[in-house]
Amino acid sequence: MSAEKRGRACTACASIKIKCQLGSDVNLQPPCERCVRLSKECVLSQPKRQKDRVAELEAQVASLTRLLQAQGIQDPSISSGLDTSSDTTPPSSSTRSPGTASKANSVGKKRRLYAAHDRGNSSTSPTLPRGIENDISKLDQLLSWETQERVLVRYVNEVFPTFPAVPLPADCTLHYLRVEKPLLLLAVIYAGSTAIVALDAQESIAAMVFARLVEVAVSKEDRNLETLQAIQIVCLWYRSPKQHNHLALNQLIQFACGPREVNIREERYEESIDCWRASLVCYHLAASGTIFTRCPNIMKQWDKHHDQCVFYLDQSPYALPTDLWLGKLFRAERLCEQIATTLELNNLDTFLDISDAAVRTKISLCRDHLLNWKVQTPQSTRNPMLYFWENLALAYMHEPVLHTANNKHTFTAPYVSDRLSITDFPAPVVTEQHITAVYELLSALQSIVETLSNWSTTELLGQSGLMVSSRATYAHYVLAKLYVAVTAPGNTLGSIIDPALLRYEEYSDKLIATASRVAAVDNRCSPSRILGAAPKLREWVDNYKSSLSATEPAVVANVPPMATDLDAVLQLGDDNSPSYSIAACFVCMTGRIGAKYHISFPVVCRSSFGIWGSLWPVLNRAGMACVWYGVQGWIGGTCVYLMIRSIWPSWDSYGPDGSHNTLPASSGTNTRDFVSFFLFWLGSLPFLWFPVQKIRHLFTVKAYFVPAAGIAFFIWAIVRANGIGPIVKQGSTLQGSALAWAIVKGIMAAIANFATLIVNDPDFARFARKPRDALWPQLLTIPIGFAVTSFIGIIVSSSSVVIFPPEPIWSPLTLLQKFLDEPGVGSGARFGVFVIAAAFTLAQLGTNIAANSISAGTDMTALLPRWINIRRGSYICAAVGIAMCPWNLLSNSNNFTTYLSAYSVFLSSIAGVIVCDYYLVRKGYLQTRDLYSALKNGPYYYTWGVSWRAYAAYIAGILINVVGFAGAVGTPVPRGATYIYNLNFFCGFLVAAIMYYGLCWFWPIPATSPTGKWMEVDEDVTGRNNSLVYGDDVERHSVESVDAGKLDLPKSAGA
Repeated sequence: MSAEKRGRACTACASIKIKCQLGSDVNLQPPCERCVRLSKECVLSQPKRQKDRVAELEAQVASLTRLLQAQGIQDPSISSGLDTSSDTTPPSSSTRSPGTASKANSVGKKRRLYAAHDRGNSSTSPTLPRGIENDISKLDQLLSWETQERVLVRYVNEVFPTFPAVPLPADCTLHYLRVEKPLLLLAVIYAGSTAIVALDAQESIAAMVFARLVEVAVSKEDRNLETLQAIQIVCLWYRSPKQHNHLALNQLIQFACGPREVNIREERYEESIDCWRASLVCYHLAASGTIFTRCPNIMKQWDKHHDQCVFYLDQSPYALPTDLWLGKLFRAERLCEQIATTLELNNLDTFLDISDAAVRTKISLCRDHLLNWKVQTPQSTRNPMLYFWENLALAYMHEPVLHTANNKHTFTAPYVSDRLSITDFPAPVVTEQHITAVYELLSALQSIVETLSNWSTTELLGQSGLMVSSRATYAHYVLAKLYVAVTAPGNTLGSIIDPALLRYEEYSDKLIATASRVAAVDNRCSPSRILGAAPKLREWVDNYKSSLSATEPAVVANVPPMATDLDAVLQLGDDNSPSYSIAACFVCMTGRIGAKYHISFPVVCRSSFGIWGSLWPVLNRAGMACVWYGVQGWIGGTCVYLMIRSIWPSWDSYGPDGSHNTLPASSGTNTRDFVSFFLFWLGSLPFLWFPVQKIRHLFTVKAYFVPAAGIAFFIWAIVRANGIGPIVKQGSTLQGSALAWAIVKGIMAAIANFATLIVNDPDFARFARKPRDALWPQLLTIPIGFAVTSFIGIIVSSSSVVIFPPEPIWSPLTLLQKFLDEPGVGSGARFGVFVIAAAFTLAQLGTNIAANSISAGTDMTALLPRWINIRRGSYICAAVGIAMCPWNLLSNSNNFTTYLSAYSVFLSSIAGVIVCDYYLVRKGYLQTRDLYSALKNGPYYYTWGVSWRAYAAYIAGILINVVGFAGAVGTPVPRGATYIYNLNFFCGFLVAAIMYYGLCWFWPIPATSPTGKWMEVDEDVTGRNNSLVYGDDVERHSVESVDAGKLDLPKSAGA
């Protein structure tokens, strides 16, 4: 009986070689089930007969013949388009009769088909993959013969020596590769084209290579040693394309690392050397991938076969000279995998404490493995690459010293700055094991970077990105994590090593310089793309250092010291303590968000205002910091004026009434004050250039010098007045409602002075280990610190009534000026004024850097991260500070307090929305990962990235104070509006909060507390898992949600 007749598959299924529903039953008609599901056109494929296949093969032979003729390679035995000189065709076929010749040719064609099938199972004479002759023809159109030879020479002389994994025959020529190993030729051209072939041509070559290799990976007919070597070259010297539209590298790696399908039973002994080497390269690719991804090696395990292969490479007389150290390198990769397996680096769910006895035993075992490898590696075979791998094994062995229960996933690739954290670092009880691990890890990381930076540009361009550049980036990344672990607040490892010994800046600069050298030649080769992460890592660490140094004055960062207590603030008198107690409560409410989730103010705003809507509040805060920079700079200029006048009394001749004043009265200032301000402003510019951590000694001097000068000033005033003066003893001059409203205005002025810190306290509080670490220090020190400062100011002002009657002098700087105005002032008094004024100048400088320039720079970085960093933002802040003409704002205390009240209206609305969103609407629940997501279906994306509820509440909080503000600037308004404006911060805060809560009640927002009760992240029902803080356990988006969200990025960026 004849076999059951089968139907034909449709073209859509046949093109990708999958089973079609139509092929199983001849009676079925299109469309098939798959085409219906995918909305594809379903058309039956055309039948293909044996005669058509023969004709196709004849056409391919004719095409190859024409190609040889075009290149000037002519064989006299070639006739009629058929290769009669083949081993399968008898030599006498050309002398036979036409009938006999025709029959012989037919037999020859069949023999050629069988021979091709046999060669498919042999590595000595691979079959040309279908269409390879077309690729060679395209290659000739892209590159001239001379260029192809140059690329081949570069591969042999520059690329292959860096990692001799796929050698070419000793007598190999371009003609030999084109005829015998065309697929390998394409891979060699792909790997060796750097700095020779134009980038567009490289793209075309890459497309040809990947298309051909993908075809081989799909069809198993053409798999042989040549194919395997070609895939290995492409994987090792992979180049990043312009667009990742069709990237099959993962499939190629899986094929290269999969089970061996190369038949070597019929090969000669010397030819099997290539198979042994290829098998080891497969293991190397698989092991490297598992180290980067920290996943178990399920593709290629080391076994006895690999030991035999390495032994043959060492001992075989047919081995190449480079095979001796190449075998050592494969054993080094095996060593790294052993260390990773022993220390469970690939198991992200476990945490090993190196002080534990069992873990110490494992580390000792890893050390034994390393010593065994070194013993098996004679000194004569050592080269920089082997030293590089030895230090890499050491780094893996001591990496667990930086592990915590939640941060192991951050040690996986990619090694970019976005994966670093400034809070999740180890803080163990330091033992001898920690000391040894830290110092040996540091030495290994520095050696890795040093080795890479010592290679020439030619060597770096020839290196495999998977082999070297990625490992150096890993070392740079771990060095940054080590720096955080020894410098972050609350660390313990910093007690065993000086952060200066890490020399992070030095080694980071070396890696950045190396990346620049490579990118200058070819910015799309793997070393260039991988090392390109170094500048971003360096920028992250610099920002971290700046933020770390800024935490030194975190509690009173935006509050001027005693030298900056203006009349408007000092006039609050004994009301300062309760005023700043209220301000401290607002500060702690916003600071808890940063302390609990370790996120900054720009990120906090995203939960309530939206991903893009948060930019406006950040801009508000940045503008306030710029204004404060100018105000503090003008006060610093007053301090500089006192210093100059204490040395040269004639400096007053440049004042408003002096003969040397050249500025008109309409300018609002005079030559003396402007030059003093400009000197202070100019002198602060160099400090803006350096990260704050490099001028930390300035803050150390300030911490000792300024309080000592303030106490000296306090004692000096009491001694001059022979007591504390009459003000302390006198009663209040106001009574009834006038006194009450004076107290209210004083409280509002104090809170307005803290308005910027109220909204941006998460920037500082996020460094706290626990929320209570940011609660009590701020809640207590803010009112206590200002109480002490106010007490000194009041006593000094009270003493001034006795020294310079009859009115008190509330400004300390004015009192110092009075000392210089006394007739016959002595050198001692002038020296005292100089020292105190110098202390106040230093205080102003430190406050301006930590509280204003760094704050503005950080905000501007969040606004325009591509163009502005903290340094540039600081200089922009300085430019705005002088351009705003702060002398006009400070012409009298009323102008200044009016400005403070006006701007605090905007900031109070922002604070009201943020506090209400966190405490009342979300009840402490935030999905941290989604705060960094631009997915349109994300919970914080709202409408086009903006929350209309938050902005409606924000505007309502401003409008409640608009009429009262008009009255503050002189416009007649109803008395009720004036009373509301006197409570401007409270009113703006409460109205914005109530409005936001009401809108969220009627139009609920996503990502609120799942239980409806208070539930901050570590109180989730899943357990107290701090990894939630960093977004590890937040619900991940599925592929469908990502597609549905339509991430607002171009396809190339999304890939």
